[in-house]
Amino acid sequence: MPKFKVEETFTNGVRQNTYISAVSETAALEICTAIYGGQHQAFEESTSITTEQAALTPVSYKRAKIMLKNVATSDVTFFDLVVKATVSDLDIEAALKNKTINGVNADTVTVLSINKVTV
Repeated sequence: MPKFKVEETFTNGVRQNTYISAVSETAALEICTAIYGGQHQAFEESTSITTEQAALTPVSYKRAKIMLKNVATSDVTFFDLVVKATVSDLDIEAALKNKTINGVNADTVTVLSINKVTV
């Protein structure tokens, strides 16, 4: 399964990189569109990206700890996401349900915690 580097650019110009194992670039972008704020791009892992530092203005987002599980195979994966401040745990669950991430086809999505952060 290909691994994608997702580059998110926050409204204050700060960039964050996240790695997602997804079936396709389209699936990775669907996840990004549903839960990330700002602009985002997905690149195959081998792509090199240079970053620029911008003037820092604090922006509030949420950091969520996620557990995905496939009940039939008992496969489980855990990861963190930084999402826009308006996203709820229900939005995250809906965006990730039935997606394959890190080799787990998620039929159960659990948001273990979700906290506000300032970037």
